[in-house]
Amino acid sequence: MSYLRTKEQVQQIKEYVNSQFSSNIVPSIMDYIRIPNLSPMYDPEWNKNGFLMKAAQHIKTWVIAQELKGASVQIIQDEGKPPLLFIEVNPTDNSGKSILFYGHYDKQPHFSGWMEGTGPTTPVIIDGKLYGRGGSDDGYSVYAAITSIKACQQLGFSHPRCIVTIEGEEESGSFHYMNYLERLIDKIQTPDYIFCLDSGCGTYDTMWLTTCLRGNIKAEITVKVLNEGVHSGDASGVVPSGFRILRNLLDRLEDSKNGQIHELFQTNIPAHRYSQACDVAKDLSKDIFIKFPYSNNTKSMSQDPLQAYLNKTWRPQLAVVGADGLPACQTAGNVLLPETKIRISLRLPPNLDAVQAGKNLKELIESNPPYDATVACDILSSANGWDAKETPEHLANSFNQSSINYFNKESRFLAEGGSIPLMNKLQDKFPNINFIVTGVLGPHSNAHGPNEMLHLQFTENLICCMSQIVADTSAYHSL
Repeated sequence: MSYLRTKEQVQQIKEYVNSQFSSNIVPSIMDYIRIPNLSPMYDPEWNKNGFLMKAAQHIKTWVIAQELKGASVQIIQDEGKPPLLFIEVNPTDNSGKSILFYGHYDKQPHFSGWMEGTGPTTPVIIDGKLYGRGGSDDGYSVYAAITSIKACQQLGFSHPRCIVTIEGEEESGSFHYMNYLERLIDKIQTPDYIFCLDSGCGTYDTMWLTTCLRGNIKAEITVKVLNEGVHSGDASGVVPSGFRILRNLLDRLEDSKNGQIHELFQTNIPAHRYSQACDVAKDLSKDIFIKFPYSNNTKSMSQDPLQAYLNKTWRPQLAVVGADGLPACQTAGNVLLPETKIRISLRLPPNLDAVQAGKNLKELIESNPPYDATVACDILSSANGWDAKETPEHLANSFNQSSINYFNKESRFLAEGGSIPLMNKLQDKFPNINFIVTGVLGPHSNAHGPNEMLHLQFTENLICCMSQIVADTSAYHSL
């Protein structure tokens, strides 16, 4: 059951969140977008230039200004590590339960190709969408968490003890987050729920809960055939092309004709997840395809919504995301290159062991190289996917009723193609925790690319849902 049933209570939440959103939340997010606080992996000078700390301080100042009752707000930083924003809010109920909110404030690189008048650090609102790097991934998260707690306090709804952690290293792998948690474990204790706000949504007209996430391997493949470059007219036909060898090696992993990945990296899709996928594919239909900015007449890998959805959620996929050793076209000469290196991102099924997959990938690429060329496959990281355990009935009911209240539609469940390795780590540390994984990354939100945007009305509605869910959680356990 849901515990906020009356129209008056629902209207109160709508009015309160609306009163805060445009005048209080959005301006602060816009100021946050203006800060070029890239994640440490993409900014070697992050500690020197202080942008991550500037962003953390900006958020802290806003949180303090909200004057939450029973709250303490601090920035914690281990030497040489990105700072963590840590917020504790005392309970207003007697349930003894607690919620851990998770988000991040570090950002992906700026990327090129932004629309005229917009930019990664130039926040602009166009047609109800806020453009700029980091607004949807994941700057909004702390504003949503704090506002949902404040709504409960302002409107007289009880809430459990709340812990809000906003890290500055997610886009680099969250390597230090669990260390911070261990250091703060006496304060955090054992949460009963985690609200992870770094995921996505299938559409902007209902609330979506994430059920699973793919794993990921990042690797660099290097092919070396010469100690120095030589004239291609003299050497080609004698010296093998390193680029051709690289193509050959990639064909071991991925069928270049259809994109199918080697069976080593495939798994069986659980029956209940396949059934959910059928429902989502039916709901989204053509939306699965049109959310991407295709060039001219480029078509998707599959025209079938179900197959396309399974491809992006439960099947492994390869992306070449970087290259070294290839001169720019403008300055390229007739030279047979001595060494070529690419960086790949291999998405893995949610239930595949990523460490073993990394070992298999290295063996597959390095064994018996063509022409005995020097080949190295360096595994940079291996992160398991995540498949949620069954949601308790009271929580599922709260999701659904809140979605009906603020979107006029039932909530939906979504498998995501991206990765949040932290979810598995948290589940290992807190085996009985209930996950509430959601987010604002929907059609055309374009996180990590140009024109990243935050859908403002959807975000406002989501905060309303969060407010009800927080209050429902307290009411259920206080009975």
